[in-house]
Amino acid sequence: MGQMTVVPKSVRMNIYVITFIIVVHWVSCGWILINPIGAEDQTSYYIKAIYWTVTTLTTIGYGDITPTNNIGRLYTMVIMILGVGVYGIVIGNVTRMMAAGDRHKEMARERISDLQAFMRYYNIPERLQQNVSSYYQHLITKRLTDNDNKIISDLPQALQQELQIYMNIKLIRNIPIFKDCSQQCLKDVAGSLKQRYFGPGQTIINIGEVGQEMYIIGHGIVEVILKDGNTVATLHENQFFGEGALVRETKRNANVRAQSYCDLYRLEKEDFDEIIARHPELLESIERVANKRSSDRRAPRTPAPQKS
Repeated sequence: MGQMTVVPKSVRMNIYVITFIIVVHWVSCGWILINPIGAEDQTSYYIKAIYWTVTTLTTIGYGDITPTNNIGRLYTMVIMILGVGVYGIVIGNVTRMMAAGDRHKEMARERISDLQAFMRYYNIPERLQQNVSSYYQHLITKRLTDNDNKIISDLPQALQQELQIYMNIKLIRNIPIFKDCSQQCLKDVAGSLKQRYFGPGQTIINIGEVGQEMYIIGHGIVEVILKDGNTVATLHENQFFGEGALVRETKRNANVRAQSYCDLYRLEKEDFDEIIARHPELLESIERVANKRSSDRRAPRTPAPQKS
């Protein structure tokens, strides 16, 4: 079975431009063949032929260059008819291609508009409205559409899983601890991630428990809170936490709580141990981060100056 190929918009645009240039060149050569060069030099006459071809194909036809014999008139009529068809096909394809490029974003904007009307009608609290709007902005900027999973839902389970791996690779590729990883390492990590959702105020990690997983933030904000109640960090999308549990058997030294609606991806220790057996560079990267964060937390904090 042949492979289905989706040609990128930029490539298709280049194909249209190159095809048009080739057509213009050969039509111009035909005009030169019917109307031999006179006193003009070859370059000027070739440019003149191109000028005639473009004005005829685009149906502009200024009339300053006209055929002088029957063969020329017949050739011109053929090019006129060809020009009408080609002009319509090219304009139609370019217009459709440009419209298709914005289709998903336009659908997302319409969905946001409908949601805003819905929330105004039911008097939804402002805080919840902001969370909904933030989530949809996340979909517009970070995903192709708001139903990526539905797009692949009709495929066999094995294909869905493999496509999901590449969706997760896009999520983790630019996170510092994975930057030095090979493509195979990224695939192994992405295939082990499990998606989890948390609401505002919900505890994700409890202080004192033995950790068995780390989390990557796909969307949302979490806060790291010490035993004394002080918030020591606020983490956003494309950041991570809980990595210490993967490299050493220690108890959690802070609570982590969702500050907004969060879309998180969990990597469990059992999967991590299998991955680092094949890709030890990942262990080195996470150890560096975990050690740095531990030393930062142990470092004495300078008290804030008292206001007079």
